[in-house]
Amino acid sequence: MGGRIEPESLAGLGQNMQTVPVSINQDMKALVLTVPAQGEYLLRALKGMKPFMLKRVQRSSHGTCRLEASDYTDFAIPMPPPHEQHLIIAKIDELVTLCDQLGASLVTGDVARSRLLDSVLREAISIDRTSGAVTAVASAASSRPPQKTTSLRA
Repeated sequence: MGGRIEPESLAGLGQNMQTVPVSINQDMKALVLTVPAQGEYLLRALKGMKPFMLKRVQRSSHGTCRLEASDYTDFAIPMPPPHEQHLIIAKIDELVTLCDQLGASLVTGDVARSRLLDSVLREAISIDRTSGAVTAVASAASSRPPQKTTSLRA
């Protein structure tokens, strides 16, 4: 159930598979789905499993990356029932939306804090336009006389 990765050529699968320009070599593999409706779930599952797959990549002495067929044909991909796949996809979409909203609110908060800081600094340090003198405005707390404190030591 689901799909499998076959070590076969893409030549017979159609000329317009890609949606963006690609560069390929002789060692490209294709993921052929036996149930195309599971493609969205499988895409997201594989994206989530990327670190585990990348651990299987080997480097040759001259730096070329290589993935042996046995490293991906035996790679277990959990495939829940179709109704659970749809629930998982919906939850991922919901969480991505929440993350996008959080990111936007953080940016909005940063802008607001920056504007507030600019305003406070402008207010705290005012420049007399006629004389060019810089005047620092003292806060109410710093203009008060120091408070008398009492020691609790015996």
